[in-house]
Amino acid sequence: SFSISNGATGLAANYSLNGGDIDFSNNSATIARKSLAVSGAGVASDKVYDGTTSVTSDISGITFSGLLAGDSLGIPSASFSDANAGSNKAISISFTGGDGANYVVPSVSGLTATITPKALTATGSVSDKTYDGNTSADVALALGELVSGETLSSTVTAAFDSKNVGTRTAAISSFS
Repeated sequence: SFSISNGATGLAANYSLNGGDIDFSNNSATIARKSLAVSGAGVASDKVYDGTTSVTSDISGITFSGLLAGDSLGIPSASFSDANAGSNKAISISFTGGDGANYVVPSVSGLTATITPKALTATGSVSDKTYDGNTSADVALALGELVSGETLSSTVTAAFDSKNVGTRTAAISSFS
């Protein structure tokens, strides 16, 4: 709707304005997200590397202020910024199912946790060889306990206890 009024000058009666007289070709604008303030603290649990950014947390002690009356941020979830092992990794909080997309949710200072490296198991097997005058051994290393879908390669350096023919014991001197 529209209307013109006299304002302080009293001149409205001298003009007319009809809907067809309004050029409204530039009729879109952006509604920016509203910033919230954060106070309080949350806690998050350390975990062993599992290939995901998920984290167990309790953010019930955190208060976000500036939310408009009747709005809800929705269901909170916390996550690491990446899935890699590391100490004191920052955790971010996001919300789904509410009005959270309309707000800038600030990061929570001090909300961190650690992802520790996952322990692997390894099985090595040494291959037979024909006498060649040295103690080098060809060892295959199979890694176990990897996160589903992930693979790693390995390099193994091993040597037999003697260069002479016979049943020999191989020992791994280095691996990566």
